[in-house]
Amino acid sequence: MRKLAKQFKTVWICAFLFLGVPALSFAGGNACSTATAVIPDGRSLELDYVPPSSAVWYQFTATANHSYSVEVRDDLDPDNADFNVLFYAAPVSCSSPVTNTSYNDTHLTEPAAGPHATRFSFVATASGAYYVSAQNGSGTIGHYVTVTVAETTLYSNVYNAIASGPPFPGGSGFTMFYALSNTTSSNLSYTMTVYDSNGNQIAISGSTPTPLNAHSASFLNSSSGFLATNNYGTVILTHNGPPGAIQVEAGVIWVLDSTHTLLRDVPFAAIRQLR
Repeated sequence: MRKLAKQFKTVWICAFLFLGVPALSFAGGNACSTATAVIPDGRSLELDYVPPSSAVWYQFTATANHSYSVEVRDDLDPDNADFNVLFYAAPVSCSSPVTNTSYNDTHLTEPAAGPHATRFSFVATASGAYYVSAQNGSGTIGHYVTVTVAETTLYSNVYNAIASGPPFPGGSGFTMFYALSNTTSSNLSYTMTVYDSNGNQIAISGSTPTPLNAHSASFLNSSSGFLATNNYGTVILTHNGPPGAIQVEAGVIWVLDSTHTLLRDVPFAAIRQLR
């Protein structure tokens, strides 16, 4: 009986520490200069406590011309409308941070994050540290939040549009094909960029992002105008949707000679979107 009572007491002490002392659950810094780092690969910082009338700050490192999705939501109360989430794009001076609204609000785009959650997507204009702050507007109630940042850039590990010649003399070379699908009911936009084997940009899908309407598809090949011939390297695709919003199927056709053609699938995926 005495042992049982001791165990019961231990359980109540643990419950008190978890529920009665939420301040011990801090993870987010309370200022820009002490912002907690979040890794932009889809992993989440969960159950971070935000006291009443307080703000928590987070920062992550982004690469110019890559796309990202940021999500902040209440872990325990999905109906909580107390949060005001602000975004700060690089370069940021923590002595006088300036908010930025150059992003696409995706919190209701499939998969919807909920009416009071914050989720947005953007293409980084500069490399460096980006910041997010979450202000708890309630003066009496503390909340627990989850913060997730995912890079949504899609990568292809093969690109080739050689018009003729090696490695198959007598053939007409390689032709690349790309099938892009918008998996959501929201209109989105994308940019495809081609780099040569030395990492130098050799082509782009346009000076401005290309629209891709809800549930629509786009088909491109090496004669579409921006996929240069007689080059090889890599292709990346950036977009302003949530993770998984745009899917790409890629393939290459090798015409070996007048009677032989080889088809091959080429990977094209957001490799740093989910761990």
